[in-house]
Amino acid sequence: MRRLAIFVMGITLLLPALQAAAETTPPPPPIQFGDRTIEPDPAGRMHLSECKKIAKQIIHFENDKAMADERENALWANATQAHLNRLENRWDDKCQNGVDEWQVAFNYLLKTAAKVAIRYFTMGGF
Repeated sequence: MRRLAIFVMGITLLLPALQAAAETTPPPPPIQFGDRTIEPDPAGRMHLSECKKIAKQIIHFENDKAMADERENALWANATQAHLNRLENRWDDKCQNGVDEWQVAFNYLLKTAAKVAIRYFTMGGF
């Protein structure tokens, strides 16, 4: 258990240092969305909430496209597909497919450590 705690602490301290070393490029300019200005993070990605918003829009418009196909409305289906393509391009360019590999690994590590701790402190009850 102590080794796991040392490992978690090492990762916790090491990740910010590695990210700081990787961020040698200058920050990109702000992004304009209509009347709003969004400051991207130093890696060039948008804020996580903007990526989630785009993901929800993609899901919504995929459902709209399915409805347009069911009703055999070609104009609606083509316009919706064009909008989906624009949203997916924005997602690919700015959200890096929404995956931060370090964050995923760290979250998995914390989840595993929590499961082990629960089993240890409840003596296998959970």
